[in-house]
Amino acid sequence: MKFISLASLSISVISLVLPAVLAVSPEAQKVIDYIDDAEPTDLSPACFWSGYTEVNKGNYSVIIKAVAALYGWRKDFNCHLITEVVSNADVKDSDLTRDDWKDISRRFASAVSGQVYVLLGKKINKDSVWLKDEAPALNANEEVTGIEVWEIDEDGKIKKTSKVQDQAALALSDDVKKVLKFITNGAKPTDLNPACFYAGYTDTKGMDTGRKYAADWVRIWAWEKGFDCHLVFDVIVKAQVDPYKLDDLELKAIRTVFAQMVSGPVYVLLGKVIEYDSESVWLENELPALVMNNKAKIGVWEINTNGNSKRSSFSDNAKKVLKLINDDAKPTDLNPACFWSGFTRMKVGDEWVERYAQDFLADWGKILPVKCHYIIDVVSKANVAAKDLTHDDWEVISEAFAEAVSGQVYVLLGKTVRDDNVWVTTEGPALRGNKKVTGIEVWEIETTGKFTKKAVQDQGYIQSRIGWNSQQYVAHL
Repeated sequence: MKFISLASLSISVISLVLPAVLAVSPEAQKVIDYIDDAEPTDLSPACFWSGYTEVNKGNYSVIIKAVAALYGWRKDFNCHLITEVVSNADVKDSDLTRDDWKDISRRFASAVSGQVYVLLGKKINKDSVWLKDEAPALNANEEVTGIEVWEIDEDGKIKKTSKVQDQAALALSDDVKKVLKFITNGAKPTDLNPACFYAGYTDTKGMDTGRKYAADWVRIWAWEKGFDCHLVFDVIVKAQVDPYKLDDLELKAIRTVFAQMVSGPVYVLLGKVIEYDSESVWLENELPALVMNNKAKIGVWEINTNGNSKRSSFSDNAKKVLKLINDDAKPTDLNPACFWSGFTRMKVGDEWVERYAQDFLADWGKILPVKCHYIIDVVSKANVAAKDLTHDDWEVISEAFAEAVSGQVYVLLGKTVRDDNVWVTTEGPALRGNKKVTGIEVWEIETTGKFTKKAVQDQGYIQSRIGWNSQQYVAHL
């Protein structure tokens, strides 16, 4: 498995979901570099603010925003603001996007130390940078010794408050503190890594029609791929806390810190659709945290419309083959298409040996009524050497080939086909979902070395060669 550093990540599925998050702008990076290199006294003590209060003036009311009351309030603390940090980094406020502000505010909250002061209005936007980024980062920052909260009251006065700020996640439950302490201090690397994340859903078609949620399939997917990975819920249980007793805000804080602390290979399963409202923990918290985590190396898979997962990052060689299949190839460059998989045990002399389908392609081709086009022919036509493609590359290009072909398709199978090979996991399902395919003619290699054509209508046979259904997976687990 080849992983790439998240810092240089270019993954099509993520770029479709949140293009601005993955690429930190030059201006934001300049501020982040300043924060990372700054002396403690350049950042701390720090002040944060958010929200507004509606103040009743009798016959009318006025809105007092925290940002408007900020400068008079902060003079007693002589504290540093993120806006000043931006100015000190020689960056203009107007050059920063909302995503930039989220990135630099999160980094600022992670870098400050000592006592922190916060000015809040009575009302705080649920999508604010404070709730989504700064507060979780402060809670995870062990260098912060205390958080002093002030609030704009209904009479317009600013008062220090000991009221629990549930919205801001400042008063975390003992269970959350226990989990965060485990993640940041108590956990061994093997308690967190390798890590798995998930989000979204895909509406599948074919024999597996329905909505397939990444959350429901992430463990099956990880088992199928051989990833011995840790989900955030596993980590919560290891911290001896019941994850089902935690509310959404508490889980959000934990998931953010988990993404900040993981290292090495990180596996992500995404659906084709990620709804902003229901999956905002991934878009707003986990993904940005992973982007900023230089220790994380990520591989992303997407649930395709056939209900299977495919690697969403692949080599430049694979991209050349994909371009030929999807853009440049004529129908006659791909069709009629032929596939092969598996092996048959047969007796050679006194020994039983495994003979693979690929070894029989030349002989099989002599009895077919057509001249086959194989995926290896397409790879060669793209001027790519087969040896230069990884297993993940083969999965991606094989699926693309199966989705692009049309008309009658021919398949040569051994009597044994592993349930984790490319035919079972990728090509077969893609062919079943390809409406341009008019028929699948299946041949099998007998123990004598001869070929037997299976009836096209024998769908039970074909299906048995295309892997387990969900019930079989669950039964196996």
